[in-house]
Amino acid sequence: MTAVRKAKDSSAPKVKTKVNLGTPKRQKEKTYNLRVDDATDRLINDARSMLGQSRTEFMLSTAKMRAQEVLLSRTNFVLSDAEWAAFQADLEDATPTPAMVALMSRIPAWER
Repeated sequence: MTAVRKAKDSSAPKVKTKVNLGTPKRQKEKTYNLRVDDATDRLINDARSMLGQSRTEFMLSTAKMRAQEVLLSRTNFVLSDAEWAAFQADLEDATPTPAMVALMSRIPAWER
């Protein structure tokens, strides 16, 4: 936007001042380029259309859900009662190391 300010002295020239009223510059976003066959393209377009999403919204939400699923599959596990008791005992006997403290204080990827 350009603003024109009238000088107090009518013989003085007008001064133009540029003022940026726009939003602050956002951090650069990553770009992913994908090559897909026609059948996959139709499948994605049909699914995203049913959800009322853009292709980008659909691809990102789907990729994010899958990434969370993969990460959670590596952090959740099932133990029998005996295995759980042994695991708990091992945890109680463990002396925290700096690496363990750092790991346990991290924000999980699915919460970032």
